[in-house]
Amino acid sequence: MTEHEIREARPDEAGDIAGLMRASITELCIGDHGGDQAKIDKWLENKTEENVRSWLAQDNLTVFVTDTDDGIAAAGCHDRRGVVLMNYIAPAHRLQGLSSAMLKHLERSMREAGIIEARLVSTAT
Repeated sequence: MTEHEIREARPDEAGDIAGLMRASITELCIGDHGGDQAKIDKWLENKTEENVRSWLAQDNLTVFVTDTDDGIAAAGCHDRRGVVLMNYIAPAHRLQGLSSAMLKHLERSMREAGIIEARLVSTAT
């Protein structure tokens, strides 16, 4: 796969996706949590392999990943209502255009699903 090829996530990747999300929040979202461990812990509560596996099984969610030679570098998700629920990048892959590529892919996926209006749930980061 090329560095920016995006595809639907598989259930067996739930652990890798959870790990990517946890690292991204901890290392890249400092502007949101300010290094406050209590805030970080609260944010990470639902970022578990079990929860990601349940998200992947939901019919109303579509989760995508970007592969690189060293594993999953980005994960994004939207729901059937047209809400972008996540766009996380592995810290080692930030500033490589993956977040922008994922957002464009999520927008395209929603258009293909007939969604005509989208919203983004986001943090300051």
